[in-house]
Amino acid sequence: MSYVVHGRQERKTTGTENKRLAEKIYGKTLADIAEGRHFDRPASIRMVEVIDKYMNEVSPFKSGSHERNRQIVEHFKSFLGDTLLEEVNPPLLSRYKSERLQTVTKKGRPVSPDTVRKELSLLRQIFNVAIDEWELCKENPVRKIIKSLPQEEKRVRYVLPEEAEKLRFTIPAWLKPIVITACQTGLRRTNLLSLTTQQVDFTSNRLIVDKTKNGDPIGIAMTSIVRDTILDVIRNRKVISPYVFCDERGRPYTPYKVSMAFKRACRRAGVDNLRLHDLRHDFATLMLRKTRNLVDVQHSLGHKDPRMSLRYAHLLPDDLKEAFSAIDNTGTALILSQIYHSEEKGKGLLVAAP
Repeated sequence: MSYVVHGRQERKTTGTENKRLAEKIYGKTLADIAEGRHFDRPASIRMVEVIDKYMNEVSPFKSGSHERNRQIVEHFKSFLGDTLLEEVNPPLLSRYKSERLQTVTKKGRPVSPDTVRKELSLLRQIFNVAIDEWELCKENPVRKIIKSLPQEEKRVRYVLPEEAEKLRFTIPAWLKPIVITACQTGLRRTNLLSLTTQQVDFTSNRLIVDKTKNGDPIGIAMTSIVRDTILDVIRNRKVISPYVFCDERGRPYTPYKVSMAFKRACRRAGVDNLRLHDLRHDFATLMLRKTRNLVDVQHSLGHKDPRMSLRYAHLLPDDLKEAFSAIDNTGTALILSQIYHSEEKGKGLLVAAP
């Protein structure tokens, strides 16, 4: 069939050898064009081109995840090859999911469902942009595939007092201020290591983080421990640097160096299954236990979605004994129980509690 759309002559197959059906498809195409509903997908665009377009135009502005995105898209490119955008469908992505779940990592473990979910979440985001902004396609084939993966298990690991006692002797001196600040602010590693002296306001006792993972700025009150720690770091160093935490040349520490140093300190202390990011959970856990307020935790961590903070809700029951004691023998239950006990006593069935 041949038609004109947006001032451009187009020729393409109807996809059928049945003349009557082809005429119907042609008629519907003309009707869609007339009503402004025609969507003409570029048949020659490859999926790798769409991925590159996303990585060049969108991902760089997501500073908290750009580096991770660069690693993930290599899996997409390796699997898809020269696949055209219009050929990417749920069956193909289901095969990608299956192959990734069977892949063995360098550590000899299979790729986890959580990892595959994060990868597919990025691909879903790429398709959303291709639909909404670039108008390259109409449907997102990832949505149906990602649903079948088990929900991500949110990790909540905090430091036990006895573990902190051991770590006190194994964390190197240059790393200890970073760890202390992480435990009292809940800042992510990227924000900690890029923290500058201009972001520290000693007058109002606040840390002003210009950009967090979700793209928003956040202000964090400095505790006395954080204030004293940062002051000591700035006063005692022998180099001028705009960064709060820096090496002997004034350069910020790399995320890899900090994480590996913390990992080695944990190994020397005999502390298992603890990562630097877990200090963020340690902060949230401590705040929740002291304030019993999930909203405070949400704002302190910079979570836009309150559901992100609900991972800590399981900590509340054991810490709310006083709250439950406060409502004991009060309110509606008291009134109803008095009536109930009165009725049961009349039946001679009530046994006095010891």
